[in-house]
Amino acid sequence: MSSSHVLEVIKDFERALENEENYDVIIKAGEEPKELRAHSFVLRTRCPYFKRALSENWEEKDDNGNFIFKKPNISVEVFKLILKYLYTGIADLSQHSKEMILQCLFASDELGLDKLIDQIQDDLINNEESTYKDPMALRS
Repeated sequence: MSSSHVLEVIKDFERALENEENYDVIIKAGEEPKELRAHSFVLRTRCPYFKRALSENWEEKDDNGNFIFKKPNISVEVFKLILKYLYTGIADLSQHSKEMILQCLFASDELGLDKLIDQIQDDLINNEESTYKDPMALRS
């Protein structure tokens, strides 16, 4: 498969996330919950947490049979970033604050997203110039 075909597939999945058509999962993210919609097939395939959680025995469903997840401890912005990662394999952290990146790291850990955890940790280490400098050298 050529790279142009791979990019086309990624774009198709990104459009599926943005269009919210045929979703069967509603995620209520943040302290003041905002609803995000997703597809159980993608979540089950890409995320260990959802693979376990999205079972026929899941208790909370709406009248249309959609799975309902409440995640008040994960902000809407962080969950959107994670969903984009799950759908496309891409997590562009370059435009986000260090605080949001850390929140994404904690949420990724909760959801068992080991590859995203590795990427975030690499980004934090590689992009934080002062983290590993000798503090005494900074004084001079």
